[in-house]
Amino acid sequence: ENIQSNNKTTPDTNSNLKDKNKNTVKNYVTDPHYKPTYLELTGYIRGGGNANIIFDQLNIGEIYPLESDVIDPSGTFTIKTTIPEPGIYQLRLPNGVIQLFLRGGRVKVTSDISKLSEYNVTGSPESMQLREMYLLLDKYNSQLEAIQQRIEDLEKDKSRVKELLRVV
Repeated sequence: ENIQSNNKTTPDTNSNLKDKNKNTVKNYVTDPHYKPTYLELTGYIRGGGNANIIFDQLNIGEIYPLESDVIDPSGTFTIKTTIPEPGIYQLRLPNGVIQLFLRGGRVKVTSDISKLSEYNVTGSPESMQLREMYLLLDKYNSQLEAIQQRIEDLEKDKSRVKELLRVV
């Protein structure tokens, strides 16, 4: 079986990604320099019982779904799979995503369905660093938007040119 990626046809070297108890979509990027690695991803999403959860591999501008399942009524889930290479992955839920940097192994994620950005990860320190980076980006993007809005407001009022020059 072949997959189409970046206008090249690549042999599917990860045919063992099927888990008979889960829905697996075989549409992902592979790198022949990496051997697929086993991943056991467990978690608890408070208030997330019976929600759909999709495990994706992320690539520049593209999302490759690897697994999908339904969180059990108590809010817990387990995804046992093989990842094609270390990289950025995400858990996609109905109201947001949890982004992770994974190398394989055993990883645990906990969060609240109403505050997905406040997740915790054990077994992948890089995932927590990635979370901190996204929080910083959100903070600085918010500050930038506030400054841009202030500049727009000041530009509308020509009498406040001196104040506008102080902002810039």
